Amino acid sequence: MIVYPAIDIYEGRAVRMTRGDFATVEEVAASPLEAARKLVAAGAEWLHVIDLDGSRTGTPANLDHIRAIANRFT
Repeated sequence: MIVYPAIDIYEGRAVRMTRGDFATVEEVAASPLEAARKLVAAGAEWLHVIDLDGSRTGTPANLDHIRAIANRFT
């Protein structure tokens, strides 16, 4: 089985939330790149990166953060 750790990005921050409820958003790392560093250091070979702003509006909003993660770890 392959497990894909996820990084949710909302308003430029690495966050988590309960059951997709944006009222429960809480920051989990200093930045999305820092969240990726922690997951890779823990052994992750793959990352699932989600632009939550983009999922709400239909327009990508966190491409700079996603590119930074991709450029650093690919």
